[in-house]
Amino acid sequence: MGSLPVRYPELGARFSCLMDEKGWTITQLAGVAPVTFATIARLRKGQTRPRPTLLKRLAEILDVSESEIIGDDAPKSRKRLKTRNNPPETKAHADAPPRPNSLEWKLGRIQFLRKQIDAADILKPELSRLCEEVQAEIQRVKEQAMQSP
Repeated sequence: MGSLPVRYPELGARFSCLMDEKGWTITQLAGVAPVTFATIARLRKGQTRPRPTLLKRLAEILDVSESEIIGDDAPKSRKRLKTRNNPPETKAHADAPPRPNSLEWKLGRIQFLRKQIDAADILKPELSRLCEEVQAEIQRVKEQAMQSP
C-alpha cells in the first residue's frame, strides 16, 4: 500500500501549526471532531483537504476562521509558516483540548451526538412512510404467493 501524494503542502503545514499552537494531538482532535485518526493525519501531511462540514468543525475546535485553515488569508498563514520552525516555548493553554474521556470531552461528544439525533429526527417521517410501503408490498407478495398453485 503506497502513501498518498502531498497535494496541499501549505494547508498541511498551516493545519499542523494550528494544532501545535492550540495543544491538540491527532488522537484528541480525531475524538472531538469526530473523524478518524487517519483523516487528521492526512490533513497534517497535506494529502487531503477537509470537506466543508469538517472544515467548519475544525475551525470551531481550533478557534480560528475557516479561511485561516485553508489559507485564504495569506499574510497570517505565511507568518505562521515562518514561526513553525522556531515554535515558542510550550505553555499550558487555557483553551487546551479536553483529555479524551474527561467530563469536558464527554460533554462535547454528547452535544455533537444530540445534533446528529436532531438531524435524524427530520428523516423519521420519510423512514416511517417507506417502512409502511415496504410492509404493504411484502404483504401483497405473500398473498399472491398463497393464491398461486
